[in-house]
Amino acid sequence: MKNSKILLSTRIKIIVNILIVVLILFTSSFKVIELWSLTISNSREKVINNAQIAQAQFSSWFTEKQTFIADLANDISYHRIYMDIEALEDYLTMAHSTIEDVVDVYAHVHFDQGWAHSTGWVPGPDFDVTTRPWYTGVMESNDLSITDPYIDAVDGALVVAISHPIIGPNGSMVGIVSMGVSLNTLQGIIEDFANDEGLYAFVITGDNDVLMHPKANMLPSSAGMLNLNATLANYSRLFAQGEGIVSNNTTSEGYSAYSAYYGMPNTDWKIILTYPTSYTTEILVTEIIIAICISIVAIAVGNIVISVFVRKYIGPLGKVVLGLQSLSEGNLNIDTSNIARNSFELCKITNALDIVSSNLDKYIKEIAQILHIYSEGDFRAVPSQAYIGDFGQIKTSLIEISERLCTLLSDTSSSTIEVTTAAATISDSAMELANITSSQATLLVNFKDNTSNVASDIISNIEAIDESYVIISDMVKKANNSKVLANDMVDAMSQISSSTREILQIIQSIEDIASQTNLLALNASIESARAGEAGRGFSIVANEVRDLSGKTTDIVQEIYEMIQLNLESVEKGEQMVELTTNALEEIITASNETADSSKFIRDNALRQREALKQIVSDTEQLSKDIAKNASISQENVAISEQLAAQADNLQAQMDFFTVD
Repeated sequence: MKNSKILLSTRIKIIVNILIVVLILFTSSFKVIELWSLTISNSREKVINNAQIAQAQFSSWFTEKQTFIADLANDISYHRIYMDIEALEDYLTMAHSTIEDVVDVYAHVHFDQGWAHSTGWVPGPDFDVTTRPWYTGVMESNDLSITDPYIDAVDGALVVAISHPIIGPNGSMVGIVSMGVSLNTLQGIIEDFANDEGLYAFVITGDNDVLMHPKANMLPSSAGMLNLNATLANYSRLFAQGEGIVSNNTTSEGYSAYSAYYGMPNTDWKIILTYPTSYTTEILVTEIIIAICISIVAIAVGNIVISVFVRKYIGPLGKVVLGLQSLSEGNLNIDTSNIARNSFELCKITNALDIVSSNLDKYIKEIAQILHIYSEGDFRAVPSQAYIGDFGQIKTSLIEISERLCTLLSDTSSSTIEVTTAAATISDSAMELANITSSQATLLVNFKDNTSNVASDIISNIEAIDESYVIISDMVKKANNSKVLANDMVDAMSQISSSTREILQIIQSIEDIASQTNLLALNASIESARAGEAGRGFSIVANEVRDLSGKTTDIVQEIYEMIQLNLESVEKGEQMVELTTNALEEIITASNETADSSKFIRDNALRQREALKQIVSDTEQLSKDIAKNASISQENVAISEQLAAQADNLQAQMDFFTVD
């Protein structure tokens, strides 16, 4: 919704400006990237080319000096000039004058420790030639040697010694010829490479000591040489990649630069050429500034062109928009005479606005008139003018509304009469239903009271039957207990009978023993009689035993007779108990049957009690429902009376409308 309030002209300006900016950014970015790549490529190529030129110049300079010293040593060897020190010194003086940049030329002869110098300089007693770099270099390599810069012993200048061995006839080294070469020429070569863009070259030794540099503060001095590691420089990437490869490194001043190096033959020197990356950055920044300026100019020119275009072509469209907005607000009198029709589209849209506003004005006026007639109750009015396009549906809809309302009102009027008649009938029926419902409610109340009384009597009978069932159940329980006691008595009598019989058997055994004892006593008497006087005592004992046996037999017989009587009594008691048990079983059987019948009657009575309770509950609910029906019937009577009144009112209102 927020963006919908932005003007079309503003949108066009924004879109065109965005397109201009995007196009300029795209072309400028492409150009900047291409220029950046080309500048980097040119910078790297410039570094390589200048490094190769510097190497070539240094190589040429060294080749010239090496060739000169080699020719000088060969000439001395060939003519055996080393045999005469004075002649050798004259020869060196003459040779010194024939080549540039040579500070002095000197030679040392081994066999007599002879010394010759082109300037006639004679070393002092503390001068030890064997410790001099030019001497030790040749002795170690047995060939051409180039030393690191050192302080010349004659004038204290920083020079480089180029030395060569002097070979005797037998091929052995007989001496060394050397010359001190000034670094001024090489320093001049280094300084010639420096330019305003920041390109410069410098030379370092294998220990990263600076030999030559375009800046005076980097040059060797009496205090020694400056090491790159003691500065801000970092050329580790350069040395890691090898000769002739350009890489980004940090110079001694601390800024980034493209660098490449080449080594010098017969030395551990490296000539390094650097070109600051800031130059390419300046070119890029310049190009970006130019692109920004072009963008600003293009945006300004574009805005001017767009403003003219908008004023001429979009301005009239804005007036059309205002007209449509006024139309949407309900103003149908739109004046388009002040809108310029300077294009086919504007002409079409302006004419369309005129037609729309004119047609809407006519349609609205006619529809308002028809609706006013409808408001007065006359629905016979229909549109008369032609409605073009989709507006024809409005005309069709108004005609259908008129026809349907006329039909509806006519049907409604007829239905109102019928409703009035039906309302009267409903009122009579509702009154009759209310009277019948009231009578039913009275009958149902009497039925409920009678049912409640019957239910109370039945419930009392059920409670009495329940008590009888409890008494019978208790009697059955006691009969069962008596049966148990009788059974226990029978068991006890049986045990007594069994024990009595066992006692009889024991008594019979005692009687048998008594008889045998009597027999033994008799035999003993016989034997004691045979024995005479000797068995007299034994005979007395035997008689006593026999008397005792007879008494025992008598007593046992009496006990037996008593037990026999007890046994007969026990048997009669068993018979009586058995009869009692049978009688109790018959009583229990009869009691159980009585209890079952009583339980059946009790269960049926309980079910009847529940059924009676449900009948009473249903009767009460039916009474409540009939009471509700009576209330509803009364309400229906009131409603039917209201319906009749409303039907009369509706009929009076329907008389207001005109449909025929």
